[in-house]
This record gives sequence, C-alpha cells and structure tokens, in this order.
Amino acid sequence: MNILSLEKGIEILLQQFKDGKLIPVFGAGFSSGSEAKKGVVPDGRKANELMKNIILNKVDFVTEKDLKDKNFNDTAKLFNQLNRRGELGDEYRRFFGNNFTQAKIGTLKHDFLKIEWPYALTLNVDDAIEQTGEFRKILPYLDAVIENNKKNRNHDKILYKLHGDAAFEYDYPNENIIFDIDQYTKSMNDEHNFSFRECVRNTFRDFNMLFIGCGLTNEPDLKYLYNIIKGQEKENSRYILRMNAPDKMEEMTLEEHGI
Repeated sequence: MNILSLEKGIEILLQQFKDGKLIPVFGAGFSSGSEAKKGVVPDGRKANELMKNIILNKVDFVTEKDLKDKNFNDTAKLFNQLNRRGELGDEYRRFFGNNFTQAKIGTLKHDFLKIEWPYALTLNVDDAIEQTGEFRKILPYLDAVIENNKKNRNHDKILYKLHGDAAFEYDYPNENIIFDIDQYTKSMNDEHNFSFRECVRNTFRDFNMLFIGCGLTNEPDLKYLYNIIKGQEKENSRYILRMNAPDKMEEMTLEEHGI
C-alpha cells in the first residue's frame, strides 16, 4: 500500500479520469447527515442505534442486555429475522422510508456527481445520489446486463447499488437490502444476482476505483470480489480518501479490500 499526498493523489486520479478508467465508489460518509423524508440519513453507528430502538420498542422478549454488544451487522440480522416473523409491524418499512428516502445532498456534492464518470458504485441504500437526477440506479437481483444496454441507448450514467435500495425495500420488504452477513452471502452466491455481481467484479478487474466516504472496515462482498480478481488486474489501483494515514492494523484491513 502506498500513501500519497493530496497533490500527488489528485494528479494521478485526474489522469486516470481523463483516460476513462476511474470509477467512484460512494460510502456512508458521502450522504450521511443529508436531509431525508423524516429526519437525516444515518451513518452505520446511528442506523444500528435506530434499529435497536425499534426492536426494544416492538419486541417484548428482547432486552437491552441482548442488544448491548451487537454491531451493525448483528443488529441488522436480528432486525431482518424479527421482521420476517412479523414482530416489527410497519416499523421495518418506516425505518427505510423515513431515514433513507427523499434524501437531499448539498450543492458541492451534487456538482461532484455532475462529473462525467463512466458509471459509479455505492454501498449506500439511501437515494441521495439518484435524487439529483445525475444517475440511474441498478439494484441487486435485477439483470444488470439488460439495464446496461438501456444505459448505452439512453446515455445515462449508471449507479450500481451494491447493498440495495431503501425505496424499493419500502415497497417490497425483504427483497433487496444487503445489511447482514446472511444477505451478503446470498448476494455473492445467488444465481439471480449473477449479472449484477459480474458487472461489479469486472469493475475491480478493469478499472481504477476511488472510494469516497467509505470506512472499509468490514465489507464482505467487496473482499469476496477482490479475492476473485486478485492476480487478474490490469495494473489497476484502488484509492481511499482519508483525513489521516492509517495505522498498521487499519492498513491490513484496507488491503483485504484491495486498497
């Protein structure tokens, strides 16, 4: 792993963009804090807290002690299980609808999206990027090849939503969100997600990638896809924007994601 100064990094990224070989990947840091339908888009920590509060308010047999040490993925798995059992009522849909839809980002971020990127990926389930009108979304379990052909005809910029879409989940609960480890595993192995998964895999193999607002502390699907293409890369690089240099333990985690 190489650590670059801001000036050197911009120089390299600008050339790769001019060559049409740079793809942005947006994480929670890009849209969290944005105004949403009823509140603001949460980051992972806040989303974990919101799910825990819903569970405690709706489910009598779950206690604070049960939830105390659960991280985001653990809470999300329980949240999904309880919803499938009918324990959460309409709170499951409201969680996605209120916190992740009708999101609005600021002018500076909108201007960044106006750049003529070949396409983009996002780890976010909120609709802040699509609400700008700059991208058309493709969701897991939908045929990405067909959608790409539509893009080529319509000259749309495509946004691959790796972890699904809150607006779709609001209308069709339990269909596309990828929050917990079981959902990650399903997305990586389900034949109905093959074309979507292949499009993302090819991005790792064929393009340079710029991670924006991404912590990359534990993204099983990204690690899985990176391991598939390891050794097949065409001298491509993956970059992450940070305020400070990672320590050695953080470096090891980032390297697992291909940084």
